[in-house]
Amino acid sequence: PPAAPVAPRRELTARALAFGCVAGALLSAGQVYVGLKTGFNDGGSIATALVAFGFFAAVRRFSPAAFGPLENNVAQTTAAAAAIMGFSAGLTSAFPALTMMGHDYPQWALPVWGAATGAIGVLVASRLRQKLVRRERLPFPTGAATGEVIAAIGSAREVAMRRATLLVATAAF
Repeated sequence: PPAAPVAPRRELTARALAFGCVAGALLSAGQVYVGLKTGFNDGGSIATALVAFGFFAAVRRFSPAAFGPLENNVAQTTAAAAAIMGFSAGLTSAFPALTMMGHDYPQWALPVWGAATGAIGVLVASRLRQKLVRRERLPFPTGAATGEVIAAIGSAREVAMRRATLLVATAAF
């Protein structure tokens, strides 16, 4: 008998992108605050992967398909990219400190700085990707840890849902 058709694996979906954008906007505001207070920055990949899973598991009855690992990867990648934008745009760099010290910059300086550093970052990253990721196959700890979390969520959905519920309850408390 012919094999049953395999359902296509959903990856780049509107709901994953929408969730990632909303989570990224919230994370970005938090990252600017934390960056100014502590000088530390984190994209929030793991937390977003957990929250995305929990959210889509909670609204599963309204969804036509389960929220899978590939969609979760898109959601957390989108959120982490948006969360880090305040840092790369210069909102947690020397501009705020210099402004507080009395230096005055024109209104266009910060957006131009952010666009320039973003463009340079993309160019450098694309060149380094070929060498570090493709040829030398170096591990990236945050990406590897996030991948492990997403894989663990996918393989043990009930346990992951209990833990995500506990995470949300603790955060609410």
